[in-house]
Amino acid sequence: ATNLILPVLTNGTQTTNFNTAVTANGNRGVLTLYSATLFGGSGNQKAFAFTNSYISATSVINLLPVAPSGEGYPHVFLNSIGSGTCTMTISNIGYTSITSTINIHYQIVN
Repeated sequence: ATNLILPVLTNGTQTTNFNTAVTANGNRGVLTLYSATLFGGSGNQKAFAFTNSYISATSVINLLPVAPSGEGYPHVFLNSIGSGTCTMTISNIGYTSITSTINIHYQIVN
């Protein structure tokens, strides 16, 4: 028999700056990042913690960053994963600055 895992949608919002931790306790949802300019080009990376009770050390975490059309190319990657938390880094790999809010859609698979 297969266990059916129902989605638990939970969103989280980052406050203060790009390095502020975000908490959202669902197995999927949207993280709304702090609204500030993320300049394009290499070397402009912002790391932050994502706290979530569904995360375990063996979780697979799918991330999809979304920015408004024409505003750079957001890129996100995981630095580390532990029980209840992970650290990720967001950067803009495009030449154009992102001046609007970036959303990261997430899904946690255990």
